[in-house]
Amino acid sequence: MLICGARILFQSHHTIYTKNIKSILLRLPNWLGDSVMVSPAFEWLKLSFPCADFSIVGTKASCGIYERDSRIKHIFIDESKKAKSRILATKDLANAIGKHDLAITFSNTFFSALLLYLTKSPVRIGYAKNARGFLLTHALKLQKHDLQGKKYHQVLLYLSLIAPLLQVREQVAHTLSSTLTRTLPNNAPKEPISHKILMPNEILETLSIKPLTLISHSIDIAPSPNKPIIGINPGAAFGSAKRWEQSHFVSVIEYFLDKAYQVYLFGSSAESSANTDIANALKNHKNLQYFHNLTDKTGLSELIDYINAMSVFVTNDSGPMHIATALKIPIVAIFGPTDINETAPYTPSHAEQSIALLHANLPCSPCKKRECPLKHHNCMKLISPQEVITSTLRMLEINQKRLNDDN
Repeated sequence: MLICGARILFQSHHTIYTKNIKSILLRLPNWLGDSVMVSPAFEWLKLSFPCADFSIVGTKASCGIYERDSRIKHIFIDESKKAKSRILATKDLANAIGKHDLAITFSNTFFSALLLYLTKSPVRIGYAKNARGFLLTHALKLQKHDLQGKKYHQVLLYLSLIAPLLQVREQVAHTLSSTLTRTLPNNAPKEPISHKILMPNEILETLSIKPLTLISHSIDIAPSPNKPIIGINPGAAFGSAKRWEQSHFVSVIEYFLDKAYQVYLFGSSAESSANTDIANALKNHKNLQYFHNLTDKTGLSELIDYINAMSVFVTNDSGPMHIATALKIPIVAIFGPTDINETAPYTPSHAEQSIALLHANLPCSPCKKRECPLKHHNCMKLISPQEVITSTLRMLEINQKRLNDDN
């Protein structure tokens, strides 16, 4: 455990004393899923700075998932993008936030760095992207690949961003400039840490920090006796290319309704139209009483609680997928235009969680486009309902075996 008062050095030769850090500002990513993937870095910061108060700023969605965290003293919603003058709106927001001893932006936008600069916080950390390095006191180089050219998961990139702040003791440190592993003993001196350090799975395990962390409350959804509860999430905020075929979701839901399983349909207001079509396609099903449409009926905290009650969660690559990951819910994740290496459900090697990743593995995928540039959307169409059903049944079987072993 790090203690208040330790001296920490940056490669940039700025010196920071943790005893001076009593307030920390975190500018969260704009997307819900990305904000969930910040949680390991946030957990590490809370352990490393036990004397500090935290403030967060971001979109309503990105901030909402942390509203139950007792270490967060202030939450600020950034709506400057909607203003007539974004610069003036950012300045007003910065004045409302005020100066913090340490400010970190997990967003790579220019305006997120400008916000930190305008708060007049003396230490401002972020990646050197989008010509914003001059606004940061510690603009770190973004390394997206390891020495073998494999892309790092987004969770590791967020952890890498805060690595310069963290003293590595009794832990494994992997650097991008070396393939060697070193272990520091208890009495090791407090030494400078390179801004190129990337924190891998082993460090998460050593610190006993969950790979993704959210706070949930129990919720009574009156399940059928001895029947699993299936969560279905057909939406994806990024664009239509990330969404599996609507008719395929209907087929999967019909299969589990035939078995008298409880099925919960999730979605925000943006998915209301598509989810209404799904619900209408099921309106004559004999077991319709087991179907529950939660579309646009839950806030973020309620969404977390409902997902936490699922036996398995069938989903596109989306924010709710990462919420399910954080809650250790078995997942069937359907991928098309996005890169599994970067944004798949993230767990360390020891995590007791069942995850099935389905993707068509086409030459054009991942294209990372909002809409299919080739107009055929085969990366999603070629994943059949039967594949998803089979994977869901397998996740249920694995999870049930684990529950039996625990009893």
